[in-house]
Amino acid sequence: MHDNLSILFATDFSDSSKEALKTAQLLFKEFKIDVSLVNVITEFWRYFVSSGLYEKEALQRLQTWYQQVNPEANTQSNLSVQVSNAAETILRHVEAVQPDLILLGGESARSKDRFVTGTTA
Repeated sequence: MHDNLSILFATDFSDSSKEALKTAQLLFKEFKIDVSLVNVITEFWRYFVSSGLYEKEALQRLQTWYQQVNPEANTQSNLSVQVSNAAETILRHVEAVQPDLILLGGESARSKDRFVTGTTA
């Protein structure tokens, strides 16, 4: 294994997010990864999810994804579900975590000519 690689993975649990998850899994095979996962609920849906049920479900999904990326980890403290503006939340996490790599998974137009891997910044 090589040096630690810090990754911030922002996901909306879409198909392209699942492809980005595969990228994170491949990176784990080559590097020791410190991964932080974040799911952002946009302001538009704030009142719809005010019961807290969505946040609980999203946190459980993040825990499952975290285990898939780093099955050797015994802590899952780098998981976050927030109601906010997605771009602003991701930037706040970038400042706090200072990752080497940002993986973004979100719905986007797909091309049948190209393998979808998720967005990588």
